[in-house]
Amino acid sequence: MTMKTRIYIQTCHGREKHLWAMLQSLVESGYPSQEIERLTICVDGDASVVDGGTPFDVVQLSRQSKGNLRTFMAIMSRAFAEGQPGDRMLFFEDDISFCKNALTRMLRVGVPSGCAFTTFFDMKEFFPGTPYGLYRVPLQGVDGRGFWGLQAVMFPHETVKAFHESVVPAQQAEKLKSHSDMVLVKALGAQYESYCGHVPCLVEHEGATDSAIWKFDEHEINRRATNYRHGGFDAASLPVYS
Repeated sequence: MTMKTRIYIQTCHGREKHLWAMLQSLVESGYPSQEIERLTICVDGDASVVDGGTPFDVVQLSRQSKGNLRTFMAIMSRAFAEGQPGDRMLFFEDDISFCKNALTRMLRVGVPSGCAFTTFFDMKEFFPGTPYGLYRVPLQGVDGRGFWGLQAVMFPHETVKAFHESVVPAQQAEKLKSHSDMVLVKALGAQYESYCGHVPCLVEHEGATDSAIWKFDEHEINRRATNYRHGGFDAASLPVYS
């Protein structure tokens, strides 16, 4: 059976600037279309955010905005329904940029056995200058404060299934509109102990200073990548990690 990879991008009304810049960066970085079965832009609320035409699929998940968490839940449910054992999905937020050949690298790396997912962005787990490699990170982070940042994550179908079948997301959605990253690891905690972090980061968080929920004055951590290589870095130059 051939392994299939699907991409899902989460966005909402009012994010036109971020979304179109992200899509341009995605294509310009090198889009291996022959290795991607489908890319779906998933819109929370008004789908006019993608007016103007795009070669990718567009899905309006709800008529009225449901918020970040319920939208992420809907995307994971969609990915579960569209996937099969052995498949995988790439989840992207709409405010990132990609280094050259980022997607090709992500597809090559995948998700190591026993890890819940692989993240290609980090804002707090690794010090700047951390040696290149794949690192296992506790689900709740090295500092115990949780996994922060769903900017660019690969999930195997088995993890998507675990999240989809967990009662935790729906319970959390009763009191939260956001914090999908924190809810994700809470839902997976019964089945996984760690996730995989790829160093260097393959995406930069261009929306790092644009957040309606981030309490900037309460966190010593900024929301940009800890180890992103600027200046035309090519992910194809990275060695094979074991």
